[in-house]
Formats: sequence, structure tokens, C-alpha cells
Amino acid sequence: MHGFSDSDANGEIRIGGRDTELMSIVLEELTAAGISAQVATDPKLNGNDPANICNKATIGAGVQLEMQTTYRESLFAPGCNTRELRKNNTNAVFCNLIMALRKALCRVY
Repeated sequence: MHGFSDSDANGEIRIGGRDTELMSIVLEELTAAGISAQVATDPKLNGNDPANICNKATIGAGVQLEMQTTYRESLFAPGCNTRELRKNNTNAVFCNLIMALRKALCRVY
């Protein structure tokens, strides 16, 4: 998971990487969960470079999520979006995201 600015996001998560099957499934599950997302087309965000860490799996492909600042902050209690505080301060928005991602992974693996 990566972050990018609100001005670049247009209110949506961008999905990138080289695993196009998993990207489509992640998009479906995020959308079903009411999370606004789209496949990244910007070369700076699309994660399709083989050297990108998300593509270092044994199959040479993976998926990355680019999340805007405001969305990342909404995953935690107010003022708790720091490395030290995030672990114990997640909320329902965070759980919704995680459940959608788990559903996507269960469909493939």
C-alpha cells in the first residue's frame, strides 16, 4: 500500500501492479464494499514496473494500492495516523477495507 495526494486521487484508491486478474478482483471487491477505486493508468502510480516491490512475488506480479491522504487518515481514530498509534486505533472504515481485500485474496488463493 502506498500513499499519494488528495489532489491526484479524485477521491479514489488507485489499483496497480502486474497481476491483472487480482487487480480486477480487488476492484470488484472494493466497489462491492462501497470503496471508490479504479485501476491506475498513470505510469507513476500503475505499479507495472517489474522492479516494483509488489511484483517481486514468485510469479513476478502483484497488486498495489495507492491511497490518498484523506482516505488513509479515515482508517484510524482522529489524530492516530502515525506508525506508533495506528496498530491500536483502527476503525470501521479500516475493517471494511480489510474485509474487501480478504475477500479478493480468497477468490484467487
